[in-house]
Amino acid sequence: MRTCYAFIILLGLLGLSPATLAQGFEGYWKTGFGDVHLYEDYEGTGRENIVYGTYGERGFIVGKSNGQTLRGVFVYADQTTGRIDTDRARNFGTFEWNLTADFKRFNGPWTWGKEVPNGSGQGWSGTRESEDLPQTDKSKLRKWSFGYALQAGKTVNAWMRAVRDLDGAGYVDPDSFGLGDFDISVVSGGEGAPPTLSRAEQDATAKVKRANPGLYETCWIVNVEASTLRCDLRQPLFTVKGVAGMETALSSDAYPDDKRLLLDLRNCLPGTAKVDGFYLVCESSAYSGSFTQSCDPLRIEAGSSSFEYRFVSYCDGPSHRLPRGFEQQTLFNEKGKTVTYYRYPTLVEHASSDDRPYKSVLSDAYDCASKRLWNNNGYLNCSR
Repeated sequence: MRTCYAFIILLGLLGLSPATLAQGFEGYWKTGFGDVHLYEDYEGTGRENIVYGTYGERGFIVGKSNGQTLRGVFVYADQTTGRIDTDRARNFGTFEWNLTADFKRFNGPWTWGKEVPNGSGQGWSGTRESEDLPQTDKSKLRKWSFGYALQAGKTVNAWMRAVRDLDGAGYVDPDSFGLGDFDISVVSGGEGAPPTLSRAEQDATAKVKRANPGLYETCWIVNVEASTLRCDLRQPLFTVKGVAGMETALSSDAYPDDKRLLLDLRNCLPGTAKVDGFYLVCESSAYSGSFTQSCDPLRIEAGSSSFEYRFVSYCDGPSHRLPRGFEQQTLFNEKGKTVTYYRYPTLVEHASSDDRPYKSVLSDAYDCASKRLWNNNGYLNCSR
């Protein structure tokens, strides 16, 4: 199986534009280790932005920002060709920068290597000088930066993505040693780190797991009032058997190595929430239909925020000839409605039967006033 450590670009459903977001890290910074020029590409709700740029004349910086905290890696590399300087014994490092409330200064820890800088006693601080951007071609810079992120490894990438979950970490005034209290945000959000739960959240988590036995140990109630369920999932190993009975790994480049999902249980029928394959799902309390003989019951698939979810069903229908080398193909796509055909639905998606390879997805934009659906050869349609 080829594992993808690349950044996941998440879809935000709140419709925020960059103008409504914090100023972030884009621009020119004077730092204790040289000048830094950065781009910040806003993604979704602005809590997992892609930041990349040049680091003095030494190399490059790439990371993830929530507008106030930036977690990333610095790389010693040729700024003309992008090639990493392999003559140096140490050419990779990680850092976390936390901004002041006025976005004019940052500080935070850094360390050498491809390790999260937890507990690092080495500080990195800087001051915003202007809005000047990097001089390197942006498309090349972005391409190289993604390559450096891949090389940083699974642990560092999970730690960078987890910046989206930080609230109010921010800048801390340095202590008498000039380092600052970096533990505020650095100790949280590493790979596999569970959330810190209040007593009420612990009690609610235990209650929800008793009522929904299909949930994993890595599932928790993180907001009691909003009934928000969080599950941290690892990608399963997908294999298929060839004609000779030999098992081979199924390509899974379209799937992240791990992901964090949030589900508003108020949208679910009681007791139906569970982890299925690489998804957190439940049965919808809103939609119904006369399609259950030819489709799986309609379910909700959780997204990266409790506002992001979609209605999904797997259906039977006529066999479809996929192009050579393809394991899936989107057959139909219009506003709010998508149908995709999978060669191996059991392995790639969830525990649907192999004779139901059509995945129908309905988002909030799909207008079905009756909330009732029917299956037409694998395509879900609205019953008027």
